[in-house]
Amino acid sequence: MGTDIHFAAEVKNDEGNWEFIPGPIIECWACDGTGVARHQPGKPCWSCNSDPAERDEFDRDYLEARYVQPGKVRDTWYSDRNYAVFAILGNVRNGRGFAGVYTHDPLPWISDSRGIPENATPETLAVLSDEHSGTWCTLAEVLAYDWHRPIHRGGVISLAQYAECKRTGQRPDSWSGGISGGNNVTVSPEQADRFLAGSNTGGMTVHVNYEWDDTLDDFTSVFRDRMKMLAMEVGERECRLIFDFDS
Repeated sequence: MGTDIHFAAEVKNDEGNWEFIPGPIIECWACDGTGVARHQPGKPCWSCNSDPAERDEFDRDYLEARYVQPGKVRDTWYSDRNYAVFAILGNVRNGRGFAGVYTHDPLPWISDSRGIPENATPETLAVLSDEHSGTWCTLAEVLAYDWHRPIHRGGVISLAQYAECKRTGQRPDSWSGGISGGNNVTVSPEQADRFLAGSNTGGMTVHVNYEWDDTLDDFTSVFRDRMKMLAMEVGERECRLIFDFDS
């Protein structure tokens, strides 16, 4: 089961009252109007370049329910499922995923269960899920966070991926929290080395518990870009971010 964020921004006006700030106008939710796929540099955005009529019914219903349609104002400044961002913002999924699987070493967080402000605007309350871990922080706190810090991560990868990581020294481009059932077996890197050296796998499909070092820069850019856009919109005015989560 995954966790999602429900995220709103408010700014204090000249009278000292909080006002809701709608999300930015974008041409395409999938690429922020750049025409380039978010997580696949150099590849064209699939949403901009596909015929909506050709998408299956599930995709159409999911996209229409979760996202504002292209060309309209978004109802949120941020909605991606990024557990590192969740950990930093509200100490949610901080180092552990579904069923407690290891995902990364815990990260310092900005806020933790501060609660939803009593004077939150009705528009903000309409965005929130009212499920769990409601909290808030200032935009200034987010912008001051060290988004360049290192992070130690982990996941389960295939034996072929492990061999490629050893050969190139690069991090894996995909991984999972865990794999079980059938002929699957998950082993340590030491055992994986023995299989690569020729040990018999006994017909099992081998996966490897793998850990590597990374930096936050590499996978928080969408959130950071959105916060920079928000900062340009609010200028010198005081801005707070209010959010909660559903699971």
